[in-house]
Amino acid sequence: MLAGMDGGQADAAVLGYTLALLSSASNAASQAANKALVQKMAAPELAIIVQGLLTALVFFAGLPAWPDAELLASWDLRLAVAVSGTINVVASQLAQVGLRRGELSDTVPFLSLTPAFLLVSEYLLLSESTNAAGAFGVLLVSSGGFLLSRVSTTGPSHKGKSPSGLSLPPGSGIFIVISIIYSVSSAFDRKGVRAGGALLYGAAIQVLMAMGAATTFWARRCDSPARHFSSLSSSVVCGLVLGQWLFSVAAYWCQLQANQRILSSHLSAVRRAGCLLGLLFGRIFFAEPVGRKLLPVSVMVFGVCLLSMK
Repeated sequence: MLAGMDGGQADAAVLGYTLALLSSASNAASQAANKALVQKMAAPELAIIVQGLLTALVFFAGLPAWPDAELLASWDLRLAVAVSGTINVVASQLAQVGLRRGELSDTVPFLSLTPAFLLVSEYLLLSESTNAAGAFGVLLVSSGGFLLSRVSTTGPSHKGKSPSGLSLPPGSGIFIVISIIYSVSSAFDRKGVRAGGALLYGAAIQVLMAMGAATTFWARRCDSPARHFSSLSSSVVCGLVLGQWLFSVAAYWCQLQANQRILSSHLSAVRRAGCLLGLLFGRIFFAEPVGRKLLPVSVMVFGVCLLSMK
């Protein structure tokens, strides 16, 4: 991984991969909290609204100075915010639907397909490419996602056996769609961070996510919004919202920082190491069966290790 780099580049790469692993662990914890929220809240969009606005405030507060008009007028920044913001709005809504339909250990690992799609979008949008070893590691991670669909223990018809044909666990198809659109978002994240910095870009994305969730909430719950807001008074729900927010902020911040130091496809692949934590959290907090899921998820993590050590 460090071959051909000088001292400064090597240090930046090590820091980038470390940040990617921290983002992976934080994201796994955030997804577990999100799973609990969709089970306890009739309108989980409220959590996205609150978390998005809180994150934006934190990021804006961290700016050393308000950006000048020239920076705000940057075409690269505006384009990245518009594309990635829209994708994140759609993905956050889809993720809640997928988690409601399926198990944590059956759905989230399918985000491991993102690196394979990202190899294409990274080359087309950023003119960046990886070598053969890196590509093999990325594809190995993605292959683990396919294997997971073959050994899923979800659903009464499977009963711990491999599903036949092209059947997928409930909710996993939604996460495959998310992995595809995330591959585009990750490439534009790199453009946005380069153009406006991690704090400004991250704050803008979070504001758009909050606005998208608010639009969805009012469109679906316009009959009695006060009743749904009252659910936030529960101490358990408040704790879950706060916990998910803290983990998601940490995951997103580490992701943006790592995106400045390593290739987008490498970052996406390393973040998939959280699949093992997803299995663990699903087993501990939701009593989900692990069964033979451990092998394909381990294949994903092995691909991450291969990618990181190449």
